[in-house]
Amino acid sequence: MAVHGAIILLSLLIQPLRLLAAEPSCLRIASIAEAPDLNFGGELGEALYREAGLCVSVVQIPTERMKRMIERGELDGVVVRTREFIDAVPELIAVPTPVLQIDGRLYWRAGQAEPKAGSRIGIPRGWIWPRQTVEAMRAEPVEVDVNESLLHMAEAGRIDGFIMAETEFASFVASGRWPGPFSSRSAGILMLHHAVTRGHADLVPALDAAVRRLVERGEVKQLLGLHPSP
Repeated sequence: MAVHGAIILLSLLIQPLRLLAAEPSCLRIASIAEAPDLNFGGELGEALYREAGLCVSVVQIPTERMKRMIERGELDGVVVRTREFIDAVPELIAVPTPVLQIDGRLYWRAGQAEPKAGSRIGIPRGWIWPRQTVEAMRAEPVEVDVNESLLHMAEAGRIDGFIMAETEFASFVASGRWPGPFSSRSAGILMLHHAVTRGHADLVPALDAAVRRLVERGEVKQLLGLHPSP
């Protein structure tokens, strides 16, 4: 009887440990650790997974390092990226509903001629759509590691212009780190999506429903800390 009772007691102690082990671990999702925000998407990522009833750990990682970590299986997804970027990374799957639609723009110094074919155009390193835009212009891309450098390089005449999302440019203006003034034109509409790695494809329906609810409630721009365009 004593042995039987000990077995029952041991099974009761082990059961909670089994349940704990069966619980899914938190997904490790990357936000963008680059100027001007240095944590673009962190709050959105946490709100999105909370809305979907999933556990998440959001880490701030620069673009190039993030791509290498995805390839090595060290990340489970990215909070928000352009569809062009996601489609270019085989390990990622885009959540169908866009998180946000923004205007990509070509900027140049006010009073100067608009950059044309052959111009030197600055672009952020690791981004897909700016390079595609410059190549379509038949211009020369000049990559930078720190996005804020684009504004100062253009102001100093080291480049003829630069490609940047309108929302990012507005953030620089709002931060007071804007050497301006600049002229601009649209360089295309960008669709931003959340994405997970293919091993988490089963979570896409729940995440897509969560994105739709956040969009319908008008919470996305606030969570991303976006500033009105100048």
